[in-house]
Amino acid sequence: MKASFKWDFRVLMAVVFAFFSLAHLTAFCENLPSGQTSTAGSQGKLSERIRYVPFSDFKEVFEKTPKGFLIPKEVYESMKKEKEGFLARKPQSPLPKLDIDFSFGKAQYSGTLHDQVAEFEAEFLFSVPQERWVLLPLPGGDVGLIEVTLDDQQIGVIAQGFSGIQDQEAPKGKVALLQQRFNAVRSKSKTREVHGRTGVSNDFSVAVKGPGNHVLKVRFAVPQVDDPDKNEITFRIPRVPMNTFEVFLDKSGQMGEVDRSEGTVSLDSVGDRTLISGVIGQTDRFTLRWAPKTISYPSQPTETASQAQPILEKTRKEVKPPLVYADSCTLLSFGEGFIRSDIFVQLNITRSPKGIINFMIPKEMKVLDVRSDRLESYEIQDTASGNRIVCRLNAQLQSLVGISISGETKMSDTTEEVAVPVHQVEDVEHDHGYIGVEARTSIEIAKVEESLGNLDVSPIDPSSLPDELSSRATRSILLGFRYLAIPFSKPLKLQITRHKDVSVLTSMIDQVWATTVFGTDETSLTCLDMLVKNNGQQYLKVKVSEGSWIQSAAVEGTPATINLQ
Repeated sequence: MKASFKWDFRVLMAVVFAFFSLAHLTAFCENLPSGQTSTAGSQGKLSERIRYVPFSDFKEVFEKTPKGFLIPKEVYESMKKEKEGFLARKPQSPLPKLDIDFSFGKAQYSGTLHDQVAEFEAEFLFSVPQERWVLLPLPGGDVGLIEVTLDDQQIGVIAQGFSGIQDQEAPKGKVALLQQRFNAVRSKSKTREVHGRTGVSNDFSVAVKGPGNHVLKVRFAVPQVDDPDKNEITFRIPRVPMNTFEVFLDKSGQMGEVDRSEGTVSLDSVGDRTLISGVIGQTDRFTLRWAPKTISYPSQPTETASQAQPILEKTRKEVKPPLVYADSCTLLSFGEGFIRSDIFVQLNITRSPKGIINFMIPKEMKVLDVRSDRLESYEIQDTASGNRIVCRLNAQLQSLVGISISGETKMSDTTEEVAVPVHQVEDVEHDHGYIGVEARTSIEIAKVEESLGNLDVSPIDPSSLPDELSSRATRSILLGFRYLAIPFSKPLKLQITRHKDVSVLTSMIDQVWATTVFGTDETSLTCLDMLVKNNGQQYLKVKVSEGSWIQSAAVEGTPATINLQ
């Protein structure tokens, strides 16, 4: 920037100097005799080193943006020579390379449907920017290729296994409604013949070497979907930004639609045909559906009395009640003044569906929660024999259903015989199960042999209990039972014995190091280092002799607060 400023300043000084020189020269020439003239050579040349520049031309230089800069003439000549040499070697600037295999311009599909087979001719415009071989996709699916040409020259085709159509079917429009009405009328007459053919879908592609612009033409045949209830043709197409189509149907009065198309029209053409045309967006699916615009109802023959068919009364199948089989696992946890019940019932509903399951529990049991993946709601009803839990399922089920019930039953604080709180599943073929007993506190639990006499309950080893039950226990299971009939009306009893707790030491001093220093003022200072084992005591109390006081205390090197009592 400094060099450019100096050059502009010099030019300005030269212009000012030239202006004053011109003024003096003009005055000098006016004083010359009439016979004398200026000895200047060419126009604008005042001397060998001074040139005349009009102010209007110099003003245009200052008004230009950017104003430019001055360079020596030899530098300008060198740059000009290099530029001319570059243009001589490369007359045109090279185009930037596109890192793509190919790009489509547009695609046009023209087809004719005759005798449930459509023949299409597709034309693609595309470009290959790179100098390499590329694979160009062709229409694929359940199609048969007839001819493939590239720039009016026949070429070979590569066939591979079908990879499917990515875009799903679009929502069906008015054609689907017309087809349903047509099917309802046609069901009373002869339906379309079904050939039962099994199509084979493939992917097709061609190899093209670039660079260059090409025109690809493909002729292929597509069969109509072998379904008597719909008129449809589907195949996969390459994803092209612009697609146009024209399809002639072999029947007149038809309405057609193409998935993801715009501006689709259906016109009756010459020769009892229907022309369907429109534009498709960027997609890989070509699905054409059509149906008659109007429906002609077949004439119904008059039924005579002799042809009348007798009305047969339809026998209604007898609905049998459901059969329910229940298998239960009950964990009873004793301690802290109550019995905690954790129940899991596996129900097998057969023969017919069932939507409500009822459980009966003792009145003393408080229900905490009822859970199941198939449970919609539950309620508790008070009855004379106990409390009934009514479980409503979210559907009429005929399958396996699992239900979990949690409850609590209060106990007294004295030694007593306790009736085991169990549940009963109502309206079942059998109710088998297992019972496990655990203790949460220091109590002794023993079975009462007399209560087992008239019950279908047998004690078993706790290790023989099912995993579904033992996995729910948080402590060791002390007793295990298996029953074939639930002990509800005649309960199973257990003997609960509470033993007196023995007091134990909560804190203990293992070692003490004492250091005492006697002073001259009839005082002493004692430092005690104690190794203390503490088990649950929040405060450790220390008694000192009369006339003594504690100055400081620390626990694990951290100062501790001292409270005096």
